[in-house]
Amino acid sequence: MTILNLVLNAYNIVGTGFSIIGGINHAIKHFCQTTAEELFKKSFVKIVKRYASDFADQTDPKTIEVDSNLLDKVITSLKDDDIVQLTRLNESEKIAKITTLFRNCIIVPNHQLPNMDFEYRIRPIIERVIIDFYAQLPLNQGAFNQSVLEYFQDNIKDQDDTGTMLTELSSKIDFVRNEITQRLSEDIQAIKEDTEKIKDDNKEIKGTTRATLDLVSQVKSLFDVNFSDLIKTEVAKEHHAEIDNARNLLKNHKPTTALELLETLKKRTWKDASDDLKFSILTNMAAAQFTLNNEQETAELLHEAFKYDSKNEKALSNRALAYLLEEENQKAADYAKQTLKMNDTNTDAYVILVGISAKEEPLDEVIAKVPDSLHGSPQIAYAISELAKRRENYEAAKRWGEIMVSQDQGNAPDFKAVFATILIKQVLEDNLAVGTSQLYKAQKEQLQRAIEFLTEAWNTVSNTELKDYRADWIISRGIAHFHLGELTQATEDLDTALEIGKSDPTLIKNRALLAFECGDIPKAVELLEKIQSALEVPEAPMILANFLLADKRLDEAITKLNDFLQTDLSPELQDKAKCLLIKIYIAAERIKEAEQTLTPMLESSPTSVLNLINAALILSKMGKGDEAISRLKEAYNYALDSEDFL
Repeated sequence: MTILNLVLNAYNIVGTGFSIIGGINHAIKHFCQTTAEELFKKSFVKIVKRYASDFADQTDPKTIEVDSNLLDKVITSLKDDDIVQLTRLNESEKIAKITTLFRNCIIVPNHQLPNMDFEYRIRPIIERVIIDFYAQLPLNQGAFNQSVLEYFQDNIKDQDDTGTMLTELSSKIDFVRNEITQRLSEDIQAIKEDTEKIKDDNKEIKGTTRATLDLVSQVKSLFDVNFSDLIKTEVAKEHHAEIDNARNLLKNHKPTTALELLETLKKRTWKDASDDLKFSILTNMAAAQFTLNNEQETAELLHEAFKYDSKNEKALSNRALAYLLEEENQKAADYAKQTLKMNDTNTDAYVILVGISAKEEPLDEVIAKVPDSLHGSPQIAYAISELAKRRENYEAAKRWGEIMVSQDQGNAPDFKAVFATILIKQVLEDNLAVGTSQLYKAQKEQLQRAIEFLTEAWNTVSNTELKDYRADWIISRGIAHFHLGELTQATEDLDTALEIGKSDPTLIKNRALLAFECGDIPKAVELLEKIQSALEVPEAPMILANFLLADKRLDEAITKLNDFLQTDLSPELQDKAKCLLIKIYIAAERIKEAEQTLTPMLESSPTSVLNLINAALILSKMGKGDEAISRLKEAYNYALDSEDFL
C-alpha cells in the first residue's frame, strides 16, 4: 500500500459500500501518488524538529533527529502491507500501529524511556505529522469533481443506492473536515455545476425514468444547501480549534510554535476568512509576539486586527495597548477610556491608565483612580508595582508586588520574576551596605527570597521556547548570588545566560567583573577585550585598564586609557578615565605624569573630593606629607556636604 493509503486508513477515511469518500480517495491518489511519499517525509522531519522540546526532560532537543534512511525503508515496506488488516482496526489501533512502525525513525539520544513509554510520548508527534501531511496535499478541484461524478455513475443502481450514498456522504463529512473540506469550500460552486453533468450522465446510463431524475434532483438539492452549509460550519469549527490550539501553546510557553501555526492558518484562510476569524488570528499572533518581547510587531498586529472589529471591548483595550507600546500615551488613554465606557471594571484598561500616569502625579492619586474591588487583581497590582519601581519607590513597589504574586492563581512565572527584580533592586539601593559588602540580615534574606522566586520562574521556562527570551531572569539571580557572596552559583548563572545570548556586551561585562571578583584575571581580561568598542558599554576600556592594573600590566593600562581619552567621551567618562589614569601613574611611580594630568582638573574643579584625594596621593609620593594631610582634610570637609561621599 502507499503511504497515502496508510494515512487515509489511520483516520478511517476509507469507503465501504457506496461512499462518496471512495471518489475523494480516488482523486487524491490519482493526482498525488508520485509526490505523496516526499510530502510525508517532509512533514515527518518538520514536525519532529518542531516538537523536539517535548523530550527536553530526556535530552537536549537540538540533538533529536530523524533517521532518513530508516524512514525511507519503513515507507517502502508499507507498500506491501495488507490494507485489509489495517481497515479492520479501530482508529486508536491504527494510530498505535503507525506509531510502532515509525518509532525507530525518531532518534532521541540517551533517553531512558521504556519502549511503551517512548511510543506513548511520540504518538502525538506522529498524529501531527499526519495532519501536516494532509495540509500539503495538492488536491486538484477539477479532478475531485470528475472523480465524484464517475463514482456516482459507477455505483448508482437504483433509488435505494442513491439514498445510501447521500447518507454516507453526511456521515463522512466529520472525518474529512480537518484534511480537505477547507479546499472543497473554496470551489463549492464548481461542485454544484458538475451536478448538472451528473444529471445528464445518469439519464444516459440509467434511462429517463422519472424516479431517477427525482433522485438526482435530490442530490443537487443536497449540494446546494446541506452540503455547502455543513462544510462552512465544519471548516469554521476547525479554524477555531486551531486558534484554541495556539492559545494552549502560548499557555505552555511555546510562542514560536503558536506563531507558526497562526501564520500558516492566516496564509491558508485569509482570502475567504470572516472578519471574526481574521480578528482572532491577528490578536493571537500579537499575543505570541508580545511574549517574544517584539513590541513593535505586537502593536502593528493589534492595529491591523482593529480593522476587522472596532466595536467590542477587547478590540478597544487592544488598541489602547498598541498605542501604549508605541509610546503614544494620549491615544492609549483615549481608547482605554472608551473601553471603560463599555465596561467600567475592565482590568486591561486600568492597567494602561496606570502605566501612562504623569510623573508628577502622586502615586496615591493614581491608585485612587482604580476601583477598590480591582486592587486584588494581579494585573492591577503589577501595573502599580511597576509604576512605583519606575519612580524608585521600592517600598510601595514591594508592597504591591506582594499582592501580585499572592493573588496570581495561575502561578505566572513573569509575575514571580518581576517581584524578584523589585526585591533585588531595593537591596541594591543601599549604596553603603552594597559598596562595603556589609548587607544586613534582612537584606540577605530578601535576596535569598528573590533567588527562590527567580528559580521557580526560570524552572518553568528553562526547557521551553521562552528560555532564550527570559535570560534576564537568570542574570538577576546571578546578581543576587553575587551580593550574597555565592560566587560559584553566580558564575553558573551568568555562564548559562552567556550560552543564550553570547554577544550581549552588558552580559559579557558583568561576567568579566565576576571573573575578576573570583580572582580569575586572565578570564576577566579575555572577556573585556571582546567588547572594547561596544556602544552599549562605553566604560569597557576603563574596566579593562583596572584589570590590567590588578595584573601589574601598568604600561598596557596606561596606553589603553590614553587611547580611550582620545575618543569622543562624555565629560563624566572623561573625568573618571583621568582619575583612573592618575591612579595607575602613581602605581607605576610616574608621578610627574600624574601631576600633569591632575593639575588642569584641580584648577577647573577645586572642590572635587576625588581630585583632592588624588592630589594628596601625589604629594605623599613626592614626600610632602603635611601638604598631603592638608588636602585630605579639605577633601573630608567637602565630603561631609556630599551625599555621594557620605
